[in-house]
Amino acid sequence: MYRPEDFNLTNAPKEMVQYVLDNVRGFEPRYQYALYIISEKRCSLEHAMEDLYFDIWDCLMEWFNEHKEQNPSDFDIEEIFG
Repeated sequence: MYRPEDFNLTNAPKEMVQYVLDNVRGFEPRYQYALYIISEKRCSLEHAMEDLYFDIWDCLMEWFNEHKEQNPSDFDIEEIFG
């Protein structure tokens, strides 16, 4: 089971990453498969599994709507999850 600490929290709040883990449907198996594709094809998360990438994006937008003090453009999905 993934925890926020398994990802790059350098520029991302732990609570934001936890929100993604809790709210993206089937995150763990989908993410594990995406990592396999990334390692095989040497590509980005977005190219490896576009639907997962956009599910993460949608989830982050929900989180940003609840936390108005955060700016979505300050975060990079690839930097955090890629």
